[in-house]
Amino acid sequence: MMFENLKGIEKGREEKEKQNMSSLEILLELSDKVIGDKAYLELTNAYSNSGTEKLKMLCPTMWENLQDKLKDVEYNEDDLKNFIMARANIYNSFDPEQKILGAYAGFLLQLLTHRNKEKGERTTFYIDGKKNKFDYLFCSAQDIDELIVDNFRGTGICSYIINEESKANMIACMNITGGYTLFKAGTNGGKINLLVCKNIKGERTMCHAVYQSHVNAITAINIDGYAALDNVGGGNSHIGAVVGDNIKGGREFFGMDDKRYIGMILKKDCGKIKVRLSGKEMEMYRLARKNSRIIKYSYKMKSLIERAETYEEESTEKIVETLSKKFSAEPHLKTKIVNERKKIVREIFSITEKMKNAEWEDTIKYAKQIHPKYLEIKGLLAI
Repeated sequence: MMFENLKGIEKGREEKEKQNMSSLEILLELSDKVIGDKAYLELTNAYSNSGTEKLKMLCPTMWENLQDKLKDVEYNEDDLKNFIMARANIYNSFDPEQKILGAYAGFLLQLLTHRNKEKGERTTFYIDGKKNKFDYLFCSAQDIDELIVDNFRGTGICSYIINEESKANMIACMNITGGYTLFKAGTNGGKINLLVCKNIKGERTMCHAVYQSHVNAITAINIDGYAALDNVGGGNSHIGAVVGDNIKGGREFFGMDDKRYIGMILKKDCGKIKVRLSGKEMEMYRLARKNSRIIKYSYKMKSLIERAETYEEESTEKIVETLSKKFSAEPHLKTKIVNERKKIVREIFSITEKMKNAEWEDTIKYAKQIHPKYLEIKGLLAI
């Protein structure tokens, strides 16, 4: 009985101390407990015995386990920013604690977004890292609104973000130094309206992103590093437009073959697209190239076969046949479409040029203009 009374006194003291703590102090205290939890440490191993990736499960697992611990804790965007800056520059990228810490920041953003949504409020979260180092920041975060990560150093920033049928309106990373930014972003049923990356120095930016998922538009500008946008759009993903401007480092855009539903690929000052096809698919690709003046865009870039959502159920031969008949019946229509298409493509690259030196708010404003321009081009092909 005496010991039970002592436990009750101790518990009451802890609750009283917690009431006197600020929201930031509570978030920091919980993070110290989380990074030592064996359940999360086990998930930082890259692969399970069956080969299934585990890192992407960090945030979903926290969502199940930690909501109740913060149910009485109110925090805002400033608290989250202060938490991130307080926990920057602590661990190395290979430390499992760092991966957990990055995912924990993602969980906090997800919870904040959820609470704001319940109040009918949007969540546009912008953070300037002031060149601090935070590896795996927002790793595996789910169901967020708009996220802009600016001016950080670190590996795996926003990696595995938005997977397992979660959603985001926009994710943007800019002025990042470090590899694997947005690595495998948008996988396994994830839905993202806009993916934006600008001024990234490091390998495998957005590599293997958008697998079995849906993204309306991807814009990548000033990317310096090996394998940028490598194998984007796998697993019959649906992507409206991919626009790249000044991407270098080798192997960029590798693997964007015509099996993938990518409506439009525009490139300027980028490497060549590598196409891996065989058998019947190669025959279709050759047919498309033969009729390239009909279905291939031609302004300072190379595009793959037009497979926009309008034509998803149609074969390449059907697309060519339909457009050929239209152009034969109305010869002036082809010239009109080609000229209008070139005009819109010029407008798109005018937008990316403005984005290069724009501040973050203008960068986002311009990025949101890309997808409507793509829809204009798509509309031309549906005439």
